[in-house]
Amino acid sequence: METTEMILNIVHKLPEEKRQEVLDFADFLEKRLAGPLEFRDPEGLWANLNVQITDDDISKARKELWREFPRSKPMPSRQQRMHKARPV
Repeated sequence: METTEMILNIVHKLPEEKRQEVLDFADFLEKRLAGPLEFRDPEGLWANLNVQITDDDISKARKELWREFPRSKPMPSRQQRMHKARPV
């Protein structure tokens, strides 16, 4: 019996929702065989939406996102970390 026939025999016994899972997995394997996805420029993804994002917009968003970041303990310098890591 060929592999294809074995797969079909098993799939015929499965309930419909499990058949859909098999189909999803087969689709995943097919896409993986096609190779890596090509790189797409992010600006192209929203080109038709007429969105204009400036460096200033990005800077403001960064400041807003990091505003609440806890800064109670200053991070040690590289030299301090290296000194601490050396055995005495």
